[in-house]
Amino acid sequence: HPPNDLDQNPANGVQLQADAAGRYSLVQVPRGRHAIFVKSFHTLRARVLGDSLVVASPSPGSFRTYWRSSFGAVVNDTLRGGDANDDNRVNLADFGILAAHFGASGVISTHPAWPADFNGDGAINLADFGILASNFGEVGMGQNIAFKPAIGPNAFAMEPRETGHYALVLTVPVSGFSAEIAAADPDFEVLPGADLSNRALWITRPMADNRILTSAHALGETALLPAGTEIARIRAGNFPPDLHNPLAIDPTGHLWRGGMSDIQHTAGPQYPALYPAYPNPFNPSTSIRYDVSESSEVILDIYNLLGQRVRTLIRETKSPGAYTAIWDGAGDDGRILASGVYIYRISIGAFTDANKFVLLK
Repeated sequence: HPPNDLDQNPANGVQLQADAAGRYSLVQVPRGRHAIFVKSFHTLRARVLGDSLVVASPSPGSFRTYWRSSFGAVVNDTLRGGDANDDNRVNLADFGILAAHFGASGVISTHPAWPADFNGDGAINLADFGILASNFGEVGMGQNIAFKPAIGPNAFAMEPRETGHYALVLTVPVSGFSAEIAAADPDFEVLPGADLSNRALWITRPMADNRILTSAHALGETALLPAGTEIARIRAGNFPPDLHNPLAIDPTGHLWRGGMSDIQHTAGPQYPALYPAYPNPFNPSTSIRYDVSESSEVILDIYNLLGQRVRTLIRETKSPGAYTAIWDGAGDDGRILASGVYIYRISIGAFTDANKFVLLK
């Protein structure tokens, strides 16, 4: 029991601390029938299988406990880990704590990163991320802290991409997000957005009702995912996916509910367009977004400052929609080009536009 994990019914309850071997004495407990909950550092508060223990004379011997989820299902005898802020939920707030300290080592109980050391190995790494990811969205028995995020701006937009694909895009800068995505197609798929590469930790978990729980958080204590970031790419067939329970978090750890922009109802771009590449400067890759308003041949080329074409990214006919192309800094021969300024030029039917970006190595 962490020191702050007080019994939810202090008038009638007794809190016991287990010793190093996981044992505790019942001599302090009055006779009678008692409901039992268990809790340890970084885990969810769980109900003991059987719900109660009768304390009488003579006292009972040792007994084994099994973790029961908040829905009543018996899982196993291991508490669910990943609760970094001790609110009996594994959610976006815990994800933020993990991401802020990801990569830390030499972690002890007095270290700021200790709440995210879920496996107790003194380091915040992929092992801890795996524990949080496997339990993300779980709720323990009886929450210690009320979870009431504030209402925030419409932080998300659903934009059409190539046929049958949609992009979940941020409309405001945030440190992380969490949302349940649903689609009419039972085989729909949710993938990390193109703009998240090497910048964020990503979680996806299937849920009931044909939903996929998706969450990501920027790495670093004050890192932000800027407005315009494509945070998820969804293959959903002919009907746009829906967003449920969207949450966002800022660098201070403040959680708020972020709604969906009306852009989700957009039928398609009205005009062809080329957008600034992101990130810029970049290493190792950058995303180039563009719109196609009517079926057209699209040509996207990369040039050096001498005007020499070094790479053709796209040369094909595209149907109306919003698209993203990724350049990995390589030329047509597959070799990574030298650092420097390059020009990307697009032709969409009669429309042409160009812009610059910087490759850093």
